[in-house]
Amino acid sequence: MNDATTKIAKVFRLEKLLERLNGRSAKAIFFKGAAGSFAAKLVGAGLLFFAQVLLARLLGVSQYGIYAYALSWMTVLAIFAKMGFETSLLRFLPEYSVKRQWPLFRGVIRFSFTIVGLVAVGIFIIGHVLLFFLRSQLDANLLLSLRIMLLVLPLFAWTAIRQSCLRGLKRVVNAELPESILRPLVLAAAAWTFSKSLLSFSAALAWLCQFIAVFFSFLYGTFLLSKALPDEYKQHASETRRAQWIKVSSPMLLMNSMNIIMAQASIVILGFYQPATEVALFSASIRIVILATFALLAVNSIAAPLISELYYADKKNVLQ
Repeated sequence: MNDATTKIAKVFRLEKLLERLNGRSAKAIFFKGAAGSFAAKLVGAGLLFFAQVLLARLLGVSQYGIYAYALSWMTVLAIFAKMGFETSLLRFLPEYSVKRQWPLFRGVIRFSFTIVGLVAVGIFIIGHVLLFFLRSQLDANLLLSLRIMLLVLPLFAWTAIRQSCLRGLKRVVNAELPESILRPLVLAAAAWTFSKSLLSFSAALAWLCQFIAVFFSFLYGTFLLSKALPDEYKQHASETRRAQWIKVSSPMLLMNSMNIIMAQASIVILGFYQPATEVALFSASIRIVILATFALLAVNSIAAPLISELYYADKKNVLQ
C-alpha cells in the first residue's frame, strides 16, 4: 500500500470515527462525556492549582496550614452530609428516566436536596456548639476559619447533589464547569482583592473568599441544572420512596466515607499534633498526588449513569 493510499485510508477512518462520536450511541455518549469531563477537570486542575498557589503566597505557610486543615474537615463532614445520595442518584435518575417514572424522578431529586440540606444544617449547629465549648483551646484564627467552613458546608454538600443530578442526566461537562472553572477563578479574584484592600490576609479571610466562590458557583450550577431538567420534571407531582432511597444510599455513604476519611485523616490527625506549617506542607504534597486520579474520575463521571441507563433499558448487549 503506497503512501497516498495509506493517507486516504487514515482520513476515512478518522471520518468514520467522527461520525460515530457525533451519533447518539452509547459509545458516542461515553467517549464524548469522558473527553468533556477530562478536559474540564484538566483546565480546572490548572485553575485550582493557580488559586492554591496564590492563596499559599498570600497567606504564608502557617495561615495556609490553618486554611488547609479546615478544608480537610469540610471534606470529611460533607461526606456525612451528602448521605450517599451523590452516588445513588447516578442509579435512580437514569432508571426513572428510562422507565419514564417522572413522579419518582422529581421526587428523588427533591428528597435528596431536602435531606442533605437538613443533615448539613444539623452538622452546622452541632459544629458551632462544639466550637463554643472548645473556643478557649483553639487559636482565634483557626476558630473563625472553622466557623466559616461550617457556613460553607451546606452549599458544598448541595453542590455535590447538583453535580450528581447533572451527571445522571449525562450532562457531565455542565456538572464540572461551575466547580472546575468558575469557583477557582472567583476564589483567586476574591483573595487577590482582599489582600490588596486589607493590611493582612488571614486564613479566616481565605475562607470568606471560599464562601463567595462556592456561593457563586452554586448559583451558576443551579441555573445549569434548571435548564437541563426535562420538561416532564415540571409536569408531574413528586412521588417519594424515602425508605428505598435511604436504604440504597446508606451503603454508598459507608463506602464513600471510608475513601474520603482515608484520604483526609492524615491531614486531620496531623493537625492535632503538629503546627500549621507542617499541615500546609503535607497538604500541598497530597493535592499534587491527587492530580493522578483525574483520568479515572473523568471516565467515572459518564460511565456510572450510562451503565445504569443501559441496564434498566435492558440493553445488555450494548452494556457488554
